[in-house]
Amino acid sequence: MIGLFERNRRGLRITRPLERRLQLLNGWCQPYRRVADIGAGAGRLSRALADQGIIVMATEASQNGLAMLIGQREREEISVRSGDGLRPLINEPPFDAIVVAGMGSEIVLHILGQRHLLAYQPIFLIQPVQGILTVRKYLQTQQACIQRASLVQERGHIYASWRVLFAADCEPSAKMLGEFHHDPLWSELSRRETQFRQNKLKFPISDEEDQKTRDELQYWSESDGGGHTLPQTPH
Repeated sequence: MIGLFERNRRGLRITRPLERRLQLLNGWCQPYRRVADIGAGAGRLSRALADQGIIVMATEASQNGLAMLIGQREREEISVRSGDGLRPLINEPPFDAIVVAGMGSEIVLHILGQRHLLAYQPIFLIQPVQGILTVRKYLQTQQACIQRASLVQERGHIYASWRVLFAADCEPSAKMLGEFHHDPLWSELSRRETQFRQNKLKFPISDEEDQKTRDELQYWSESDGGGHTLPQTPH
C-alpha cells in the first residue's frame, strides 16, 4: 500500500493511503528522475514521489494554494513554485514528465496549450476530473501520441488518465477513446456519460449547449453500442 505520513490535529505523524487515482499516476512516474506536478494542491502526489527519490517541482497558481503547498512540504526534494500553468518551468532544467491532474478540462487544455513555452518535449501525464471527451478531442486534434491509458474509479467517480507525447512524428489513435475500450470500467463510464446527457436534454438549455450535448450524446451512444433515440428539445 502506498501511503503518506501526515500530521493530525495533535501534530502526530500518521499514515494516510494515497488515493487510487494518485497511485496510478505515482506508478507511471516511476521511470522518471525529474517530475513537475502542476496544480499540486496539498502536494500528496509530490510527496509520494519525493519519498521514492524522485526530484519534484510542485506548482500552484493561487497564493492560498501555494501557502497550503508550502505548509505540507517536508522534503528538500520538492521545490515549490507559484505561477500559471507551465510558466514556472520555463527557466528550470528540463523535466522528464509533467503531471496535469485534479482539474477540469478547461484548465487542463489551458495548461497543455502552454507547452510551446518549453524548449523540450516532456511526457505529459493527464488526468482531468471532468470533461473526458473534451480532453480526448484535444489530444486528437493536436496529434498527441498516447503511450498509455487507463481508467480508475475513486469514490464512485471514474477518472481517465493518459500518458502522452506531443511530437511532430506522432500518429494519433484512429478511434476516439479506443484506448479504453478493453478497460473493465469502459462500459460503466460510457453508460454514465450517455445517461448524463440524456437527462440534460430534458431541461431547457441554450441552442448552442443543446447542439453540443447532442453531438456528445451521439458519440457516447454509439460507443456504448446503444443507438439510443435522442430526446426532443423542450419548448
